[in-house]
Amino acid sequence: MTLDGVTFAGVAAVLGWIGTFMLLLAYWLVSNDRVSGHSVPYQALNIGGSVGLGLAAVAGRVWSAATLNTIWALIGVAVLVRVG
Repeated sequence: MTLDGVTFAGVAAVLGWIGTFMLLLAYWLVSNDRVSGHSVPYQALNIGGSVGLGLAAVAGRVWSAATLNTIWALIGVAVLVRVG
């Protein structure tokens, strides 16, 4: 399905790259003691990153990666609710 030439697969690909950078940034920040693993920014980066990568996985029909990223996001939400 397209909307003026914009497809779900195209949007998902962009969101997948954004998600990749979000997860790498979160990992770098926590690995270099810039943020706590229990902090809101860390969890927000993990949630956003896993949602982006999850959408890219769904677009590509890579169900194992879609499942992993769904669970990753749910863990982040659970931690965010507990600490936020």
